[in-house]
Amino acid sequence: MINLTGETIVLRPSPYSEQEVVLVPNEQIARIGSTVSVGTLLIGTANGLSIDVPVIDRRYGTVEGLEAAMIFGPVLVSPDVLLAVPGRENVYAVDPLSAVYGDGRILYYTRLIRA
Repeated sequence: MINLTGETIVLRPSPYSEQEVVLVPNEQIARIGSTVSVGTLLIGTANGLSIDVPVIDRRYGTVEGLEAAMIFGPVLVSPDVLLAVPGRENVYAVDPLSAVYGDGRILYYTRLIRA
């Protein structure tokens, strides 16, 4: 698996396993341009209270740096890049909900998400 995230990623099959794979970042990083705007949404309740809640609207552009690496097999990309290529074969990202923390940082992940 080619790591196109720019970060060293450690994967374990479960939190109870000592086996792990360390994926060092490739020289090429998969990137995606995006535009972000912030608006608000008025949320009301039955008792008459209402508040404006910030809402982020993100639009993705073109993915760069993915195609050349894919000729070598499966690739690991950032969650944003993964969202931009739904259904794409051999493209994965770490599942942020599987992160195991220690010493105030992520030690490893136990799951991947498929595009």
